[in-house]
Amino acid sequence: MELDQLIGKGGYASTAMVSKEVVWEHKDKHGKTVTDKFDVFVLKELSFAASERIHSAKPGEQASRIITEYVRLGDDGSQQFKFEDACKLAPSLGVALVDVVTEVISEGSKEGDEGN
Repeated sequence: MELDQLIGKGGYASTAMVSKEVVWEHKDKHGKTVTDKFDVFVLKELSFAASERIHSAKPGEQASRIITEYVRLGDDGSQQFKFEDACKLAPSLGVALVDVVTEVISEGSKEGDEGN
């Protein structure tokens, strides 16, 4: 088999993204609990190298790596978190972002189970 054939059969990871709403509950600068809602894009699948970066992340850095590899920002999803920035997120925001990634992964698994 040749590389072009492998690529034609889906050998490269798709760059398809899905828009997801993030619900982030946190305290504002006055200590009042607020809920912000905003959309992000989440990749539907990762490349082999991106998967390796997540699985080889140091203990305590895996969630930040998941955010870096899966989540995209901006009107067209062209902005990617730098790993260093993902590490600096407020814990409540980091959890909210990982939650939407988990939703997308779960939806993809269900599609695969149905033979789609």
